Amino acid sequence: MQFEIFPNPSTGSFIIRAEGEYSVAIYTLDGLKLFESAALFGQASIQTDLFNGTYLLLTNQGGKWHPTKIIIQ
Repeated sequence: MQFEIFPNPSTGSFIIRAEGEYSVAIYTLDGLKLFESAALFGQASIQTDLFNGTYLLLTNQGGKWHPTKIIIQ
């Protein structure tokens, strides 16, 4: 499955586009979970209040994890 995440870098708000249902979690690079959202479908708008930095966004669909680095400016 392919996930489209934009804009990246962002100011903390971004869009995830995928086919079907999926969940999302955002972690610091040292493994602390900061955000989680389940049961998203299709295109979803994500709003965060994260500080500037680089984070790991994990999308999960059907038990398969898809990691993407996101940058908040």
